[in-house]
Amino acid sequence: MNYISSNKFSDVSVAIRTQFPLERSTITAYNILVYMLKTKTELFKTKQALISNLNEAYGMKLACGLSSYGADLILTTRIQYIRSDWIEEEDYIHKVKEITDQVLFHSVLDEASFEEAKYLYRNKLTRILDDPDGLAIYTCLTTLNTNHEISIPIQGSLDDLDQLTLQDIQNVYSAYLKADKHILVCGCLDEEMKTYLERMDSSSKLNSTRSLLPILDYQEEIIEKNISQSSIALVYATSTDILSEDYYKMFVMNSLLGQSPTSLLFEEVREKHSLCYSISSYLIQFDGALIITLGTNKENIEKAIDLINQQIQRIIDLDFDPELLNTAKKDCIDSLIVAQDYPFSQIDQRFMDVLLSRDTDRDKKIKNIQKVSLEDVSAAAKKLKKISSVIVKEVE
Repeated sequence: MNYISSNKFSDVSVAIRTQFPLERSTITAYNILVYMLKTKTELFKTKQALISNLNEAYGMKLACGLSSYGADLILTTRIQYIRSDWIEEEDYIHKVKEITDQVLFHSVLDEASFEEAKYLYRNKLTRILDDPDGLAIYTCLTTLNTNHEISIPIQGSLDDLDQLTLQDIQNVYSAYLKADKHILVCGCLDEEMKTYLERMDSSSKLNSTRSLLPILDYQEEIIEKNISQSSIALVYATSTDILSEDYYKMFVMNSLLGQSPTSLLFEEVREKHSLCYSISSYLIQFDGALIITLGTNKENIEKAIDLINQQIQRIIDLDFDPELLNTAKKDCIDSLIVAQDYPFSQIDQRFMDVLLSRDTDRDKKIKNIQKVSLEDVSAAAKKLKKISSVIVKEVE
């Protein structure tokens, strides 16, 4: 068990994580399972009964979700409860353990819950695809001409939903029950809960399965919709693994390009030329990809994309105020420091370190960021290869 002992928080935060291969054939089923895990259990026969017991446990919080790390799919159950030394009730931790155990190992998967989960899931994914920004990103990744895992949508697929049966969900639930559980905790843990979680925790080693997004032939798609503003998503291959010695160079370059509010994209495309309300870039670290997203009017699409290309070239040519690099590095360092104020951010960072078998020392990460030079960010920008763009465009 990975235990981050801290007296900083009034709550104890726990993440129970299970690892599976990220596969197109099962991703939609796992999305449905996430809904069903917290609907009803053997002891709590209805969702209302479960919610009532969470409230009785002094507002204990519960959430389930999926995330992808390269070729790995991670199903996470999060619980958060008030630390026991603040509660006088004698059987308080027993109640916390009971709820946790029911949700983790005793969910009831029946037809009624299955139909409800499908209904909620369909509405959620429909909302994502109705949103121009969501549609642009979803399409940009899922239509890539590759079998790479980045093209598998973590949200699943509406096309697959209609083919799913309750037996499909029971099959992935069976795999979930058998899978190793990896426990991460942040807070002040009492001995009773610590013993319970340690018994559940697997001693097996986590391993990361990933590969870099290949450099593909460039593809472009335009989708016309009755919307007020166009949305654009651009995908670049970075050819940089998260454990590569070049990773921190790419990390800082991304901050300089579009991650921070003082980035070149924000200053040039939004502030100077007023072509959009928001624009940003971010890394998909385990896949070796960089995404740029923005919203603009259809009349400004070509100009905005041209300005994006210019900002990347400016970094390559070192055609910017060197002080911007210091600002970008400070933003990167601040993001590591600010994470210490949020227990689940600490847990997420620790999980990545364990998954990658890398040093957890924050000071070493900060030193790696500080070492990045002007020449380093130029070299990182040179590695960017645009492989896909999707424009969700206003109808005439």
